[in-house]
Parts: sequence; structure tokens; C-alpha cells
Amino acid sequence: MPCNYEDLNPAKNKKLAQKRTRGACKFKQCDVTRAVKAVAEAGVPITRIEISPDGKIVIATGADTVQSDDLDRELAEFEARK
Repeated sequence: MPCNYEDLNPAKNKKLAQKRTRGACKFKQCDVTRAVKAVAEAGVPITRIEISPDGKIVIATGADTVQSDDLDRELAEFEARK
């Protein structure tokens, strides 16, 4: 039986169109992998990766860490005494 490509077209096949509720993907795994590899090859430590709903990839590096305030320092000292 030959494949009927009309059945795969969401515009013509309402059942297939209903299954796609999230819409098109804004990024691909290879996009994230490529960005992470580039940062790692540059020798920059990665602390966090964020991907926004619009597909924007943000890589937080070790240089982006926020200076701890007094409360964070006191908490670290308290936990070190345990």
C-alpha cells in the first residue's frame, strides 16, 4: 500500500493537527550541544543553562555568579559548624 502524504499534512488531517498542541519546537538539542561545547572549549566553567520559551539559550558561566551577601555567608558558616 503506497503512503498517502496527504494523511501526514496537519492542515488536511484534523486528527494529526489536534495531536500537536505545543506547537513547533523553537530549538533543537544540537543547538544546545553546540553552544555548550563552544563555551567548554573556551575553558569557561558552566554553572547553568536556561532555555526560554521563545528558544533563546542562555549559558551562565562561573564568572556570572552573584556575590553572596551577609546572610549567605552566615548560613555557610553555620552549616560548616554542624
